[in-house]
Amino acid sequence: MNETILTEAKLQILERLIKYGPANFADLMKLGTWTTGEHSVLMENQNVLVWTAMSEELAAALQQLREADLIEIEICGKEEYLASGATLDLPLVEADSRVPEKPYEEVHWLPSRFKLPKARRKPTGPDEVLKGAIIGLLLEKLKAELDGDHFCLLCEGKGVVDGELCTCGCHVRRAAREAEAQDAARRKED
Repeated sequence: MNETILTEAKLQILERLIKYGPANFADLMKLGTWTTGEHSVLMENQNVLVWTAMSEELAAALQQLREADLIEIEICGKEEYLASGATLDLPLVEADSRVPEKPYEEVHWLPSRFKLPKARRKPTGPDEVLKGAIIGLLLEKLKAELDGDHFCLLCEGKGVVDGELCTCGCHVRRAAREAEAQDAARRKED
């Protein structure tokens, strides 16, 4: 598994949820070519499939974000997947049932989506503070991108990580924008 892709995957998932709200698997598969693969989320003992054809990095990112309580999964309707342009051609798990009382004989689909957890009023411990810090960094990154700037969480826009040039290129784009602004200011003075 590519750790760089895994880190970027987690950031892209959180960014998607912060910008647009809940997202189903079909929505998340649109984040990039890195999302497709041969992994599935399957409750084998119940014969219930949640989603399939995703990359190892997407599956791991979702699992790690859930384990860190940064995202939650909830049941949604098939209609939400139709609106997103993708469904599975399988019978549906019975309505309002997370886990069937008895395992299905054939595989059934449980349409699900991810969302950010409900915010608590005050952080309850170090994990809550860390979650707040991560979401704060993501919001800062989003604001920078909306302002036309790129904010890299690895180099924090400095262009250097541990004495090495960061591969994000944000420092190059920033330098180019600054040079353009200086040229425009000079032309304005002339």
